[in-house]
Amino acid sequence: MQRSCPHRGFDLARGKVAGNFLVCPYHGWSFGAYGAGHSPGTPRLHCTAKSVAAAESHGFIWLRESGDQPLEESDAFKLLGVDGAKFCGAVLADFAGPIEVVIDNFNEIEHTGEVHGSFGYPTERMHEVEITWERLAQGKFFISSMGPQKPLGWWQRQFLKLSNNDYFYGTWTTTVAPWTSSYTNRWFTTKTKEVQRSFGLDLRIFYLPLTKQSTRLVAFVYTTNMVWFPILRLIFMHLIKREISYDQAIVAHLLDSTQALSGRRLGRFDAVLQELRKDQLAAAGAKVTS
Repeated sequence: MQRSCPHRGFDLARGKVAGNFLVCPYHGWSFGAYGAGHSPGTPRLHCTAKSVAAAESHGFIWLRESGDQPLEESDAFKLLGVDGAKFCGAVLADFAGPIEVVIDNFNEIEHTGEVHGSFGYPTERMHEVEITWERLAQGKFFISSMGPQKPLGWWQRQFLKLSNNDYFYGTWTTTVAPWTSSYTNRWFTTKTKEVQRSFGLDLRIFYLPLTKQSTRLVAFVYTTNMVWFPILRLIFMHLIKREISYDQAIVAHLLDSTQALSGRRLGRFDAVLQELRKDQLAAAGAKVTS
């Protein structure tokens, strides 16, 4: 609920809970869970304090504007449920760039050859990578990529049970209102997906604009069939944090923080970015006019 009492502006955080009501300690006004308030001194006088739906999950507090749909039934909140995978933890990372640039970075995989250490495709074989995408609905895109996994160090191969001859297959769905990306990453012994490796990585990413030039990213990490999961979880999360830190460094060193796409030499990995930008502008326009 909003912190300022709509009656005289007292700090409702200093109030008390009485039954199902929050009571302002200044004049005793009480407010229900959806913000409906009434005055004990003037019973016929009513007002409404702005309220939000709230829930706690995966170590975070989730908020959304109040509405008929419970927060737990929203599409974004449902992303946290990943069937057949174990939750490893969450990574919170702040980026020195506007949200559209951060979304661009996480929706093209061409940069993985030069930027990332473990997950992605080698630059010298990037031409072999197959990339497809489609718009599922306004503001919702499905993207997939398939190609040779970039070489891993000995300890990473042992840890993840992967081979340098494996093929990396990634699929993800990105929405622009709210801004999320839902990744499913799998590895196969051949390009035709004949044998799948037991290790799998799922990410649920939420993009939050802090200012016009900064963005907060929260990534929820899930794995499948990781041996000794309780013991190795911290090592694995360190690996994920390191990969995301590479993205942070790249975004921070872009000379043009706005990164307008028009007039640039864009390739096949960038095609979906143009459509994402269009739907972002459409969503922003709808929000302004609604």
